[in-house]
Amino acid sequence: MIFGDSKAPCAELVVIGDEVVSGLILDRNSQYLGEKIHELGIEVSRITTVGDSAAIIEDCVKLALERSDWVVLTGGLGATHDDITKSVLLTVFECGLKKDSKVADMLEKRFQARGREGPESVQSQCEVPEKAEILYNEEGTAPGFKMKLGNSTLFSLPGVPLEMQYLFEKFVAPEMAAQSN
Repeated sequence: MIFGDSKAPCAELVVIGDEVVSGLILDRNSQYLGEKIHELGIEVSRITTVGDSAAIIEDCVKLALERSDWVVLTGGLGATHDDITKSVLLTVFECGLKKDSKVADMLEKRFQARGREGPESVQSQCEVPEKAEILYNEEGTAPGFKMKLGNSTLFSLPGVPLEMQYLFEKFVAPEMAAQSN
């Protein structure tokens, strides 16, 4: 594959989180995703790392959707105050939230298996963007999302590497492989 070949499908990665930008956590997600996406024959044209700023995330996502066939976000899907990716996607895709009963059932079963009741904060994971196809996460509590805008497809994945890799392998890679052939 020749980088910069305008006929090749193009992907951008956006890594989200103050903990990554500050250096507290080493970004291994973009290394993993870059390698795996390249193996699928898709050029990764940009990797952008941003902090937990709604305005900056929104600008990055909008620009990436204009430039690329595929946009893969990691991070910001958890249930803490700084996990704002989902709310930014609501703005970018001009939609609201809906409750997903399958996510709710998965969360309940996950916490029951631990002999615990799910904390109230985790219940926000059941609220998903109306325009999203849900990527059900068997490895954690935060579901991923697939959303389309024009000719671009966006995948939003959790930042936890195990969860991100699981969702990438199960949902993202097969779709990218099918579309790039």
